[in-house]
Amino acid sequence: MNKLSRRSMLAASAAFCGAAALPCAAAHAPKKWDVTCDVLVVGGGAAGMSAAVSAKESGGGKVLLIEKTPSLFLNSTTYSMGQFSACNSKVMQKNGIKDPGAAVFAAEIMKGGHGKNDARLVKLYAENSGATIDWLSAMGQTFRMVPNPAYGVLRTHDLGNPQTGGRHIEVLLKQAEKIGVEIWTDCPAKELIVNEDASKVLGVMAELEGKTIAIKATKGVILCTGGFMSNGSLVDNYLINFRGAISCAGPSATGDGLLMAQKIGAQTCFMNNGAVYCYGVPVDPKSRRGLIFRGHIMNIYGSISVGPDAKRFVRDELGATTAGIAASARGYDKTFVLATEEQLNNFMSKDATQVIGWTQEKFKKELEENKIFARKANTIEELAKTLGLDPKALRKTIDTYNGYVKAGKDPEFGRTALKGTFEKGPFYGFVCKYVAMANLGGLKAGETLEILDVYDKPIRHLYAAGETLGGVHGDSYLSGNSIGACLTLGRVIGQKVAKNKA
Repeated sequence: MNKLSRRSMLAASAAFCGAAALPCAAAHAPKKWDVTCDVLVVGGGAAGMSAAVSAKESGGGKVLLIEKTPSLFLNSTTYSMGQFSACNSKVMQKNGIKDPGAAVFAAEIMKGGHGKNDARLVKLYAENSGATIDWLSAMGQTFRMVPNPAYGVLRTHDLGNPQTGGRHIEVLLKQAEKIGVEIWTDCPAKELIVNEDASKVLGVMAELEGKTIAIKATKGVILCTGGFMSNGSLVDNYLINFRGAISCAGPSATGDGLLMAQKIGAQTCFMNNGAVYCYGVPVDPKSRRGLIFRGHIMNIYGSISVGPDAKRFVRDELGATTAGIAASARGYDKTFVLATEEQLNNFMSKDATQVIGWTQEKFKKELEENKIFARKANTIEELAKTLGLDPKALRKTIDTYNGYVKAGKDPEFGRTALKGTFEKGPFYGFVCKYVAMANLGGLKAGETLEILDVYDKPIRHLYAAGETLGGVHGDSYLSGNSIGACLTLGRVIGQKVAKNKA
């Protein structure tokens, strides 16, 4: 069998990508470059801003960041709550939290991803996460610690109100402007520029003010273009178990960097894994847009999750992506979260956010009007009817569960948050759809952190961070680790590229 050359590999890649929006041929060095920089960062979310600031601080020379949208606040980072799980940060130390160390944190991440993670990237994230929190704190970011059942100690750093990852962009933008990072918005990257055998990335073809420009990057290109969760065709192609899922990712998360890299023969990994929550609010089903209901957090206060068969299917207080995997394994097309009034009130009194993107006042209005996904009834049987569930089946589930609460033990799923029986109404139910939030798969990095080609050889001077990089999370996402990994690995990779030889 003849082994494909890099050139024939690119031709095959171009044929495969024929339906893509971007041109499929690899671009080679132009006779004249329009712009030259040392480090080029593509994408202005958490990973991109972290990489750019870090590269500049680390002596990277001229650092240029290009962003396809008109603003740095139109990405998935801003759509997120901005939570960051870490270890051994100064914030944790000030709160008296005794951290058992990075190895334990890494083991928790690996467990959350069911051992399918890239252990090397997990280790890199865990070991550098606390320092990244300290780095952001020094820029003026403020954090508070919030509980997360996935970890043995308090690790999740929350931003408080307003709860938006855009606050990370704000502090990084201020620092970028202070130290001289160049930022161009409305400048979409179109394709990577490579040398003759596509073994090295030289720069990027981009559009600026209606013109195509060639940007040379002497030390490297860092792709931080986000994931593809707002590209319905890619979601349906890769996330087979969640076809048709709505998206709460930034509208710009259309997989641009991933597609560009694939066209020059880059290797991907974990592409069938995504952070798909089973607690989605279908705000605009026609455009496949939605929001996240934090049902898994409410479950900590005693509510339960059931499927269309009115049966429990998961240890209710586990992460929403783990619940999503469990639901899809049973073939569910939707899920339901059930709560007593006491459980719901406890959740609302202790947490300001029920639906990410809504104020609590808007959520309260939904509880009153029941227009989108909330339902209310005085009995379990009435609630079942409003949710479209079999009343007898739901009654059986509730009676069984009430027995577990009274006994203080859940033999079905080993639930620990057994807080309150479902005996006194009114009762609330929430009809939820799958909602895609973040990529877990993406480009595959090698030992040097450069992206590998399909022969496991590094493509020199090509890097990725954030959702464009695959492997950190395995097949499930733990709260705080997406933004945490974006900021941490963006920072680490920015430092590395800054030290490359031009």
